[in-house]
Parts: sequence; structure tokens; C-alpha cells
Amino acid sequence: MTDKESTGKICGVCGDKAIAKNFGAVSCESCKAFFRRNAHKLNVYKCYFDEKCKLDSVTRKFCRRCRLKKCFDIGMKQEWILNDEEKQIRRKKIEDKRKKRKNSVQSSSSDSKNSDSNASNSPPDLLANLEMNTTLDLYDNQDISDDEIITNIVDIESYIFNGEKVEDDDNDDDISPDVYQKAVELEFAVLPIARTVGDNSGQFNELEYNRLTELFSALNIMQIKIPENGVPLSNMEEMCQLMAVKVDTEIRNLVTVSKGLSAFNNMCENDQISLLKYGSLEIFCMRSVLTYDYSNDSWTLVMEDNQSIILNFRTLPEAESVFISHKNYLRKLGKEWDSDPYILDLLTAIVLFNPDRPNLIHKDMVKLQQQLYMYLLQRYLLLKTKSECHSKEKFLRLLNTLHDLSQFIKVKNSTCAHSAKSGSTGPPFGPLLREILDIQE
Repeated sequence: MTDKESTGKICGVCGDKAIAKNFGAVSCESCKAFFRRNAHKLNVYKCYFDEKCKLDSVTRKFCRRCRLKKCFDIGMKQEWILNDEEKQIRRKKIEDKRKKRKNSVQSSSSDSKNSDSNASNSPPDLLANLEMNTTLDLYDNQDISDDEIITNIVDIESYIFNGEKVEDDDNDDDISPDVYQKAVELEFAVLPIARTVGDNSGQFNELEYNRLTELFSALNIMQIKIPENGVPLSNMEEMCQLMAVKVDTEIRNLVTVSKGLSAFNNMCENDQISLLKYGSLEIFCMRSVLTYDYSNDSWTLVMEDNQSIILNFRTLPEAESVFISHKNYLRKLGKEWDSDPYILDLLTAIVLFNPDRPNLIHKDMVKLQQQLYMYLLQRYLLLKTKSECHSKEKFLRLLNTLHDLSQFIKVKNSTCAHSAKSGSTGPPFGPLLREILDIQE
């Protein structure tokens, strides 16, 4: 392979940087790994958008069928994928060839020690020649494919920089498939705001600015100032009682916030009740990240009388699984929201307008509002990072924290409801919390 051939290559699947041909077509390492694992699954995967998905370095993970179909379209061949036995034979050939070349160079070096020409060839030069000959051997050997060359390069770089082999697997970073589907749906959604996602000029248009101003103003009531000299609390029964009071207060605050959003006011009463009933606990738990101290692993509960109660998660018994799950979620969210209140406010709106809530009458209207706030989050991240690729990745990871949140809340609600219905000792649930958890008096 010449230098000219190895430069300027672009993956025929996603447009990312490529080094060489893989399985018969030019592709990046990510698409190469994807094809190797999934070449036999074309009939397994489905596309929900008539196989018209746009593929790039970020969206390539959205639809597996379109990505795999594109791999075949550009000429990647399934029969070129080596099985484990064939790989072992190929490695053995390379190793044997390498040893033969090494022995040959060492023998030549030993013979040259008795000649006068040895003075002009210093040990560093000899080492350089040895490495060059060994490397050239890989390229000169016509039995070795581009795949094998690149794999060796990746392994060497991995060993040098990390001390271990890196999997060439196209790791999705545990992003939920539901999150990818939401992101794809957003790409095809028709929104009442002119799309300018790719514009990173540093400005919002008038409609975007008005919608954001309305949201941030409404949520101002839920901003928290942590008083100094908080009181540590280790009694779990008392902590549960205080939390029940706090949750009741936050639900009332959320009702006030919702009434400050024109999109919420335009919905029917039934849908308003469903969105508040099934979204309020998620919003409370998510926004509790505002008072979570990562360094001390503690959570501060700010009460109405401006008193603060500090719960140290490290002092909790292992039995308090709900609190431990809450802590784990806060730590996960803490890695993504960058202590940015605007990001948290936009996530709050996305959680509030969730079209998957039970008993909704106008789901499409709710979904449209959620997509609007998802779009605004995309815009905010782009203008903040000045990088479309980085902002898209950040957007997906933030949406994934909401998926984790919904899973955590299901467990939390189930535990609290079971505790109340079984008559076991627990917090005195207020009327709003009882309504949310469907607990009868």
C-alpha cells in the first residue's frame, strides 16, 4: 500500500475516516467491526423509516438494518469474514514469517560483525533496520489482507499506549435502543420551529429564544439555594418522613411550573393530570442532583423553613436499596449534566412531556412538545460545544440518563407502594403522594 493510497480514505458506510479496505470495501474500523459481528443478521434487523436512514459517524448506530444494508451495498462480502480457526491459521503464518525474517536479519548481523563495514552500522541503526524489515514483511506478503495489517497496527498502538489489547468492538456505551429510536424519530419530526440544528453561530432564533425564556422563567421556582450548617441525619425513619413532606411540596411547585408553560396550558385537563401524576416523582429525583455532593457522597434536603437536612449515603445500611439506587442514579447523571442548570431545565421539560404516560388522550400533541424540547436541547448543546459531533453524542448520553431514571422510578414507586399497602412502618404519605402511588386511605 502506497502513502497515496493510505491517505484521504473515507468510509463508504458512514463517511468517517478509513485506512484501507475491509472485507472488500473501504470502511472505518467501527463499521468493519459492526459488519464482522452482524453480517448474517440482515433479515433479523428492521428499519422503522422505510430504509431511508441517513448514516454518519453518529447516526450510524441508530438503525442497524440500514447500516448493514449499506455495508453490502458498497461491496463488503460476508464470505470474507474469517472464523476462529481461519484466524488462528492466519496468525500462525504471520508469526512463522516474522520469526523467519528475524532469524535471517540476526544471522546477517552476526556475520557482519567480522567485517570492516560493521563500524558504520551502529546498534540503533540495526534495531531500526530490524523493525523496518519486520514491518515491510507484513506489506510484502501477498497472503495478508488489509484487515490483518490494520488489526496488527491497532494491536501495537493499543499495547504501546494502554499496555493491553483494545477490543475493536463498536461499543454503544450502553445507550438504550429506546434512546436511539427517539433520536431517529426527532430527525424525521415536523416541528413548528424552523430547524437550524447545524447552525453554531452562537444565536437562537426568536421562536427558540421565546420558548427557552418561558421554560427557564417557569422553573425559577424550583431553583435551590443550599443553606449553610445543614443538620446530618442518620435515622432512616425520620429521613423518610421528611422526604415525604418534601416530595409533597415539590409536586405543588411542579404544578405551578407547568401552569407557566403555554404548551401545557393548551392540553386537556385529563392529559395535564396524567403528565403531572406520572412525571412528578421522576422530576423530583432528577432535580435532586442540584443538592448532591459527589465529593462527600451526601444529599441535602432543603425544607420550606430554609433548614437543610444532610443524608450521607455512606452511612446507610445495605438494606436501604431505594436510597442506594437513588445515589447510583445521581452519580450517573452527575457525569453528564456538567452542573449546567439550563441542561437540567430542558431535561425537566422532556420528562414532563412524556408521551408514554398512561391514560393520555392526545399522545401526538404531547410527543410534539417533547420533541420540541429535545430539539432545543440539541441546539443548546451545539451552541455550547461548537461541535456537532460532540453535541450529538452528549445529547444521546443525556437522553440515556432519562431512560435510567424511568427504570429507577419504577422500582422506587413499587417499593414505596408495597410498603404502604402492606401496613409496614413507613413515612406518612401526603395526599398528593398517595394519589401518585395509587394508595388508598
